[in-house]
Amino acid sequence: MAVIRSYLGYAAARNISLLQIQLNIEEVPFLKLPKQIRPIIEDEDALKAFLDAPPNTRIGVRDTMIISLLFDTAIRADELIHLDLRDINLKSEVPFAFIHGKGNKERAVPMTEGTIRLVEAYITEYHNKRKDYDHPFVYTVIHGQTHHMSERNLERIVKKYADIVRYAFPGLPKNVYPHLLRRTRATGLYRDGVGIELIASTLGRASIQTTKDHYAYPSLEQKREALEKGQTGTLSSPDEEQEWPDDEDEFVELCGLR
Repeated sequence: MAVIRSYLGYAAARNISLLQIQLNIEEVPFLKLPKQIRPIIEDEDALKAFLDAPPNTRIGVRDTMIISLLFDTAIRADELIHLDLRDINLKSEVPFAFIHGKGNKERAVPMTEGTIRLVEAYITEYHNKRKDYDHPFVYTVIHGQTHHMSERNLERIVKKYADIVRYAFPGLPKNVYPHLLRRTRATGLYRDGVGIELIASTLGRASIQTTKDHYAYPSLEQKREALEKGQTGTLSSPDEEQEWPDDEDEFVELCGLR
């Protein structure tokens, strides 16, 4: 609908006979869908188990780094798979990933100490002494040809370890995918008191309001604590002594109803 409106505005400016059609289209309202709270990984133990799920193998080193980097930097799946080796800067005073985001918007996102160690281990295993800094950071080799890892393969890796952890943590969301890690990270930052402007900058979002709409909602525990700060003294207590005996006949007689 937005594209049609935009095109007719362009066309009507060049052909006045289309003006009435444009005005009619402007009257058509956009479809409004109910706002839904998207799931995140609420259980911290489940999140930790998920991030630690890959085995201590060569493939496990890669997979641990992938899911940890997805979560730690809140990077989008397509942004991660398009990183080149030169985009990972571990020599800076504050190591960071240089991300090429949507709309050719670029941003630098720092990594925490744990993720830095995982990235170093991955580079040692998969990029040892590599001089080609244009080489894909996360890659696959097919028929002798090196390619950026596909987004589908990235999704498969995330789902694989979520399914493994779900046996011990059945409360894990039914579908775990890369963007869920981004959402979990952003919501966690908000709940920890990080400013919404900084969260929006980290996510590479131009609109602060959109960031609020998608990620800024408190946990049940925070809601409970807020409610307990209210006038809880006005609520009845189960420990209070009853003013009237629990005797219906006597109560009716006292009220003069019989």
